[in-house]
Amino acid sequence: MTDLLTWLTNVLEPLHDRPVLLLLVIGLLAFWEGLVIAGLFTTSLLLLSVTAGAISGGALEAVPVAIAAAIGALCGDHLSYFLGRGLSAPLTSRLPARAKRRLLRSHQLIERYGSGAILVGRLVPPIRSVVPFTAGVGQLSPRRFMVADLVSCAVWASALGFIAVGIARL
Repeated sequence: MTDLLTWLTNVLEPLHDRPVLLLLVIGLLAFWEGLVIAGLFTTSLLLLSVTAGAISGGALEAVPVAIAAAIGALCGDHLSYFLGRGLSAPLTSRLPARAKRRLLRSHQLIERYGSGAILVGRLVPPIRSVVPFTAGVGQLSPRRFMVADLVSCAVWASALGFIAVGIARL
């Protein structure tokens, strides 16, 4: 992990003088990770490494990092949710078997726990990107989804900030 942090610090160093661009990168990574298809093939370690590198390099503090990540995650989750509501049949038929298994687990979680599953899903990396999509497929009301997702993204982004600070202090 230290080698990865060093590499990312070097790659992102030109952005250290441009904190707004660095926050944009963090928001875009969180957005990408929350998308239903992209998130299935993206590791959380990339976002965590970028945030820890930005904090350890002194370019950013934890609060702006958490806010940028939360906004990006909210946008990615909402896009996935509305894709699930509108394009569920054609999109799910083309998913690989592994993605279909994750989608099924996510659907079972939402049927069993409702809005609470949104929070749990945001905190569990393997199903993070499919829970919003599944909520859309299952026609969870937009209001219930938005409230649950706002809370879950705030909790997740706060945890991301705390973990990134911890890694940056290593």
